[in-house]
Amino acid sequence: MANKSPRNSDSITNPAAPLAALPYRIYLRISDVSAGRRDGIFDLVVTTNRAEASPAAVDGPATSWLRNNEHQFNERVSAERLSAHQKSFPIIERHRALRGGLDRLIDARTAAEGELASMPAELSGEAAHIRFSTEKSLTVEEVADRRRDEYATTRQGVINRVKAATTAVSDRRDEVAETVADVLTNFEALIGRVERLRHFHNRRAAAYARAYLRRHVRNAGTIGNHILATHAEIRPIAWIQEPCPWLNLPFETEELHPEAAA
Repeated sequence: MANKSPRNSDSITNPAAPLAALPYRIYLRISDVSAGRRDGIFDLVVTTNRAEASPAAVDGPATSWLRNNEHQFNERVSAERLSAHQKSFPIIERHRALRGGLDRLIDARTAAEGELASMPAELSGEAAHIRFSTEKSLTVEEVADRRRDEYATTRQGVINRVKAATTAVSDRRDEVAETVADVLTNFEALIGRVERLRHFHNRRAAAYARAYLRRHVRNAGTIGNHILATHAEIRPIAWIQEPCPWLNLPFETEELHPEAAA
């Protein structure tokens, strides 16, 4: 069993406890509602046509307040993503080093297996009867026994190298898999924090939109097909639905679990 380097727990986020929602302070709620009422008086959606557009035609937040809300969200997401990547960087570097070592160990195992495959189980033929000058007093059978014993010892050494190489590859794959799991843990924790931020900024957007529409209805008499009735929310970020970009996961799936690729 190869000696494994200790894992740095400081670089791993503990995802065990679910994240609590960010507090939506009363002063912030009042500010958001006030902004909605203010904008709803004048119906500050970018254009009248856009306010009446079909949902499929909408692209981006409809008012400057909503744009600013989404901008703040995007900035906080970028900061979270950078922080998570920096925290994971030592694990990623260890992962790369271990993967490079894994390639070399696989090559060593392949070479040992090839050497063993070229060796018959037992020595036979002329090779079993090679006699050295110091063995003149031995019989033919005694010489053959010596050659067979020497060959068996040599072959057993190759078998032992194959076993050791196989164990080393297995241990290294376990270590590489640990680094993959640690990075994915950090990435999943990042997704949780991003979704928490999105929930928080959508609460703000909802408070703003409700106040906006109440004031708009008071002035216009109807909501109609107003865009804020359906398009105030920040949509999920695309990259949280994609594989973690910090690792070459297709390689890991094939190399760490070859039985899955068979």
